Amino acid sequence: MPNLDKIQAGILRGHGRNHSRCFLLHFDAPPLAVKIWISSHITPKLTNAATQLRDAGAYRNGRRTYNNTAVINFFLTIQGFEHLELEAPDDAAYQRGHNSEATNLELNDTPADWEPPYADDQAPIHAMFMVSDDLEIVLDHHERILRREFEENGIGRILTVEYGNMMRSGGHAIEHFGYADGVNPDSYVDRNGGLTGNWRSVLVADPVKGHGSFMVFRKLEQNVDLFYKELQRLGKNLGGSAMAGAQVVGRFANGMPLTISDNAYGEEFDYGAQNGSPADTGNRCPFHAHIRKANPRTAGSPKIVRRGIPYDYVGRGCNMDRKPNYGVGLLFMCYQHNIANQFEAIQKQLNGPANEHDPLAGQPPSHNEPLDWNSNWGNKGGFQSIIEKVVTVRGGAYFYAPSLEFFESLRIPGMAPGGEVPAAAEGNRYAKRKTGFGRFWLKGKRY
Repeated sequence: MPNLDKIQAGILRGHGRNHSRCFLLHFDAPPLAVKIWISSHITPKLTNAATQLRDAGAYRNGRRTYNNTAVINFFLTIQGFEHLELEAPDDAAYQRGHNSEATNLELNDTPADWEPPYADDQAPIHAMFMVSDDLEIVLDHHERILRREFEENGIGRILTVEYGNMMRSGGHAIEHFGYADGVNPDSYVDRNGGLTGNWRSVLVADPVKGHGSFMVFRKLEQNVDLFYKELQRLGKNLGGSAMAGAQVVGRFANGMPLTISDNAYGEEFDYGAQNGSPADTGNRCPFHAHIRKANPRTAGSPKIVRRGIPYDYVGRGCNMDRKPNYGVGLLFMCYQHNIANQFEAIQKQLNGPANEHDPLAGQPPSHNEPLDWNSNWGNKGGFQSIIEKVVTVRGGAYFYAPSLEFFESLRIPGMAPGGEVPAAAEGNRYAKRKTGFGRFWLKGKRY
């Protein structure tokens, strides 16, 4: 059975922090120097699932805050494994990489829309350092340390930083379109530390020992202004913009699923027969609605563990009256056992067939056929129209979240806690480690 002490936090259960920073890293130093840096500066800071569970228990038992209980994660891309000259986990999609031409074809992505560094092949993303806390000053502290230990010491470069901040309305998490988000977040561990549900769909055997998970990261920009203009246009034929939005998303803004309009706020439903009513064959919730496409709730349909957080680079905050057309969106993250069979399979669901393309998929439709909309709730069809693209993929990466055993295996025999290693390590190639600022010296050169 998986050991929670050796699994990174946030995979089996959401961490619940209000702020996250994602540092996308490129390694410049040789493999040995990077391994020593990871072992001495990253491994001791990592948060495991057991610690996360204890923090959650303290929160429930009266602390009611996650201040200064940072959750720290570290992920590697296939290019990161190659740089470190280590055996990579066996997943075909992960090994081909998010930015490969083959993946672009699989996902119908448009690399021309990507921001640097996601489209930069000259300095590929090797890793992500992610820190999450309820206090931004805690994240500031970790950022200063990372810049000193990683960049100033010549280990590598921080290619970019993505800043995630939770949004709330009426006590519930929302995203920039104003709709309830994460209504019933996936959890595969109970309060006592027992694994629940189909946890095997999340974890994978680590190449070293223990269990890790594949993490897909996508930056999705939301055009809020265009979204609401489209709802107003569609609403003229659908009974108002609120109903138009529900047919786009699959639920009303307050979280009410469109397929059962008498349900106030919940997620425990499917599209089969309910309360004596016949199954929803698209007459209540259209087949193209986002949550129906992403999670059809049928036996055998692919599932992922979503762990996203909104981003805001224009200072919108939770001001729903302000409707930016750029600079806001979602830092989409999800965990799974197999990228091709889970995330990529869902993306293909979102993109077809012709009259059921998900308008929130972030991908251009591979066809120009209009979608079928319900003019009257309960009666299928009645109106056809395209909807403009309101979500754009600005970049992404396929990561692997290694086990804690993996990080422990990077430790050089005889290495002191501060990172000093014996001169004989690596065939005497490693001469010394300059203390003070932790600069690495190898073959007489500083890295």
